[in-house]
Amino acid sequence: MIFSRYNFIIRLTIVIFAIVVSILFYWQLQFQYYAEINLVRERVQEAAIQVDESIKTTADYVEQMQVRANSFYEIGQIGIAESLLFDNLKETEEKGQISYNLNRIPPPYTDRLIGNLTGLGTLRDRDYNFYREIGMAFALNPLFQTALKVIPNDIRAYYLSQEKFINRFPWVNSQDFQFHTDLLASEMYERSLPKNNPDREQFWTTAYLDPENNNISVTCAAPVYEENEFRGTIALDVTLDELSKILEKSKFSQGRLFLINNGGQVLASPENLNNPTLEIQSLWNLISVNLREKVYQFLQGENLDSQEFGQYLFLHSNLHQAPWSLVFFAQKVDILMPILTQLGLGWGLLLIGLTLMLAIANQIIAGEFIIPANQLIRYIEQSSQNKNPEIPENITRDWLLWFETISHIFQENQQMTAELVQQEKMSSLGQLVAGIAHEINNPVNFIYGNLAYVRNYAEDLLKCIDLYQQEYPNPTSKIKEQQYEIDLEFLEADLPKLIDSMEVGADRIREIVVSLRNFSRLDESDKKRVNIHQGIESTLTILENRLYLPATQETIEVRRNYGELPLVECYAGQLNQAFLNIISNAIDTLQESEKELKYIKIETSVKNSTYIYIKIADNGMGINEETQHRIFEPFFTTKPVGQGTGLGLSVSYKIIVERHQGKLKCHSTLGEGTEFIIEIPVDN
Repeated sequence: MIFSRYNFIIRLTIVIFAIVVSILFYWQLQFQYYAEINLVRERVQEAAIQVDESIKTTADYVEQMQVRANSFYEIGQIGIAESLLFDNLKETEEKGQISYNLNRIPPPYTDRLIGNLTGLGTLRDRDYNFYREIGMAFALNPLFQTALKVIPNDIRAYYLSQEKFINRFPWVNSQDFQFHTDLLASEMYERSLPKNNPDREQFWTTAYLDPENNNISVTCAAPVYEENEFRGTIALDVTLDELSKILEKSKFSQGRLFLINNGGQVLASPENLNNPTLEIQSLWNLISVNLREKVYQFLQGENLDSQEFGQYLFLHSNLHQAPWSLVFFAQKVDILMPILTQLGLGWGLLLIGLTLMLAIANQIIAGEFIIPANQLIRYIEQSSQNKNPEIPENITRDWLLWFETISHIFQENQQMTAELVQQEKMSSLGQLVAGIAHEINNPVNFIYGNLAYVRNYAEDLLKCIDLYQQEYPNPTSKIKEQQYEIDLEFLEADLPKLIDSMEVGADRIREIVVSLRNFSRLDESDKKRVNIHQGIESTLTILENRLYLPATQETIEVRRNYGELPLVECYAGQLNQAFLNIISNAIDTLQESEKELKYIKIETSVKNSTYIYIKIADNGMGINEETQHRIFEPFFTTKPVGQGTGLGLSVSYKIIVERHQGKLKCHSTLGEGTEFIIEIPVDN
């Protein structure tokens, strides 16, 4: 009887062991499987970041070219360099077709510095806009040259005009490449047209096999406008082999990784490298027909999501710089088999031997370690997502120290990240503004310096004409006819007014340049005594274009009420940055306001000769109390995804409070508006 009971206990123990081992084995298998999926997710995300960084340079240069082309129409004139190139454009005629080209390169230019401008038709009897557009195309050559040097997979840059000409870099003789009308029917040009691109946005074309190098290539392009008149397209052609190399570094032993566009074209993959029969594939041809609809719906879902379809696992990551996605898919069995091999028989036997000990210790470990550890992991995950979680109440003192340490680390990391991101952003902005100011200043000084001579020459010519009229009061009929044709009396009266207008315009541009230079001091690290009003005005000049709301044809009014302020010792560039962030937020909220009269009010005053006050208020929608408590937190934003980083007010608070030992307060009433009060000591 006793043996029977003992045998029963042994058998029961073995059964329990088998059940426990099976459960643990299954749990470990599942854990390893999902850990492998998370590892794949991380590697796909890393690859997506690398691809994004690789194509960002191309997108940035296309944006610079678009800005350069549009700004040329706003402030540029055809310079000496463009005139020299224009003078060397030559017409040719073949089979009754007249065309022109820049096959003859004038010194000091070489074929490495400029592109060949070719077009159809004659250069004679064209209107002013045509010649000005050619000047603009020539002015893009330095940016074309820089882009091809900086971007390793860039093969050509060009400007294509609706006036039937193209400036193509690098230079190619017109015998090898000449403008043809088929270019105006290309996807790159069609997607730039106002009817297809009313928002004038940058875009990427579908993939194509480039005939010159037999590589899969795409084009990044953007439309060019003169005010509201479409002129043409600026574009960069890039090969995708560099992206395939990035994916090769992230190649998986199980599964396949593809870069696709929103049409399902395979743009890059490790298989594309060293493939002599390279062709553009479609993702839909690589998966079974019954999965295509499900996979298509899955790709429209959340970024970095994973999904199992039958025996297949799919995962995708969307890019930020282009409407592309990284797609990974593999058979689940290919992922599970290596895991099963790793677990092996030895691991199973070891689990059997440890089962009893783990069962006894389970309660203690769960209460003292597993539960607090899981809570700590969840706390770290929530902190990494900037959710500001609260420390659980039932945590022991030993674990509380870990929670407090993690909280402190993430707070410091948020502040550091906010500073680094904003510093990089504003440093780049400062360099860009300084460069623009420098580029504007040279031609403006040239114009302004020569206006005095123009005035003197005009006055001398008018005096000479007047003297001729006195000495020869009876001119010939030919002279009378010419005087009538040019309206000499009107010319004598209007020419001085015209020169006055030019002086006023040149003065205005010089004022803008001064404001740009003042604002571009973003990277100055030393304290200086500066005029705060000058910094505010420089900031308003930078934001002047945003004060006009094209959607409603309204203008945001800026009301100034400046007091007498002493020079303030401060970091001028950083203070300008704070003004920019606060005023930009005011403009953002006024853009969404439905009030008929929209304004921003700026007041300054001094208190006891030791502190200055700056009040920046708007009559927008206001901020609720709950949001007011969080507006200075790093990465907190109420703007939609992609429109705000949540760093502006956080960095402004750090600049004013920590860098200048000042104060930054916010008062807001829903429906009435918001006011920010800045208090800064005169001497720091």
